[in-house]
Amino acid sequence: MTSEILIMNKRAVALAADSAVTMGDPNHRHKIFTSSDKIFKLTKNNPIGIMIYNKNEFMGIPLEVAIKNYYDKCDKVFPTLHECAEDFLHYLRDFKVSEEMEDLSLLMMIHSITKRIIDSIHDEDAKLDYVSIIRRKLDGLEETEYFVEDPEDHISIIKQEHRDLFQRCYDSLFDAEEPIDPEVKELLMQYIPRALIEKDGRFGFSKTGLVITGYGSDDFFPRVTEVELDGRVCGSLRIWKCRADAVGDIKITRDDEGIQSIKGIEASLKAYAQQDMVHVFLDGISDGMERSVNSFIVTILKDVIDMIFQKIGEEEHSDLRSELVQIVDETVRQQIREVLVKMKKDNSRPMVKTISIMDKQELAVMAKTMVSLTAFKRKVSPEPETVGGPIDVAIITKSDGFVWVEKKEVIGKNL
Repeated sequence: MTSEILIMNKRAVALAADSAVTMGDPNHRHKIFTSSDKIFKLTKNNPIGIMIYNKNEFMGIPLEVAIKNYYDKCDKVFPTLHECAEDFLHYLRDFKVSEEMEDLSLLMMIHSITKRIIDSIHDEDAKLDYVSIIRRKLDGLEETEYFVEDPEDHISIIKQEHRDLFQRCYDSLFDAEEPIDPEVKELLMQYIPRALIEKDGRFGFSKTGLVITGYGSDDFFPRVTEVELDGRVCGSLRIWKCRADAVGDIKITRDDEGIQSIKGIEASLKAYAQQDMVHVFLDGISDGMERSVNSFIVTILKDVIDMIFQKIGEEEHSDLRSELVQIVDETVRQQIREVLVKMKKDNSRPMVKTISIMDKQELAVMAKTMVSLTAFKRKVSPEPETVGGPIDVAIITKSDGFVWVEKKEVIGKNL
């Protein structure tokens, strides 16, 4: 895990990231190193940078290697940040790896999906009725969202070109003395290719996060594009999230009488990977505490309802009791959420206003402080220190470009 911060206003973008990276194995043993690079300059001809979080590899290639290779080869000038982000995603989509690595990546996805299906069948039906359960899962894919625009073509390619990978997967998961039933095999062959391109959280793998930020040549204010992906299948990226944001953009809403409201983002503070301490700082409450408060109030109200009906006779008013419990579950829970949202906005609004007028040096200090806050929390808590090591800080401005404020020395000066 990691802690990474992006702060931007109309003047600049500040990026900060720790240096911790956690390596694990199937036996849940973990090793933490504190020398990883997570912030990079992305292009030569535009002031654009990139941060990576979560998994730092793509198709078996370290992202640091892929990013630096893109930087060396890219001589384009991008009018907008969005165009740069699209070009880099196309680069990842077309990035050449060995056929063996491509097959291994796909085999791991097939194996993971098949194992999850088998495990879910064990949990769902003790009789292991594979045929009826897989058919039901197939029926559930009739109305679904896919990563690709032409799903049927991709499904056909997966079936035709990678049938041997499916067999290798079945051989490893099913007992040789009780081989997989031909009907089950055929149903899996229908289901798994769809699951590979289906945009469903049940079949997400270890995701890589990309934060691309800075200025295109025509961008007056800084922009950011956030992407989460977990690999590629048959030449298409499995993109789970792709969101763009900017400061300085004004949105004007009008009614029949003229302008009704003018809204714009003056500043933005975003946290990636481990976000809890930033939420506490900005919103005044953590996500976990917010859920606890909501559940605590609902539980108290239900207990009060139970005590009242014990006094007046629960059997005679069972319908009224059920109606009140339903109101608490639905209406009161929603009202609590709305109150907490308002409280968070009231807490964060003054800080966002202050961030909007900070100069670039102050943005850099604040970004580093946010990462340090998370690192200190991990240090004094019983949790593993998954945030730590030197903190790299960079500033991106329209005039000065990408500038390092603090950068760790991985190799000594005398080497």
